[in-house]
Amino acid sequence: MFGDSWVILQKIATNTTPIFTLLGLVAPWKEWMSLGLEGLLVAFLILLLHRIPILYLINPIIPNIRSNLDVLFAGWFGPVGIAAFYYSQFSMIQTGKEELWPIVSLVICVSIILHGITATYFTKLYERYLRKSGNE
Repeated sequence: MFGDSWVILQKIATNTTPIFTLLGLVAPWKEWMSLGLEGLLVAFLILLLHRIPILYLINPIIPNIRSNLDVLFAGWFGPVGIAAFYYSQFSMIQTGKEELWPIVSLVICVSIILHGITATYFTKLYERYLRKSGNE
């Protein structure tokens, strides 16, 4: 039924799982605790504001995004993950500065948790919207 898409998804899952295992091993738990609720709030705001406002701005030039719900859906899904992990590690190697790692790793982990929790609900909600509006 899924054909090549399923094979591609399986390859991606197989190749990215070790990265998230590594993230779990190097997670700075003490630093996260020192960030407290402010750290969680910053991580949530980064997730909320890093894509959605840009999509609202460029919405007129993207033909597949027709409604505000399309913008919200496309802006929310696109978890922060492997790229942020690689870039943070690269920058730490290049600069020798590790101060950014606690917040970057917290954003990645909050992203994994929030996107995992909301994926099914938001996808079903979006599907209902598409059926009602006739845009399937």
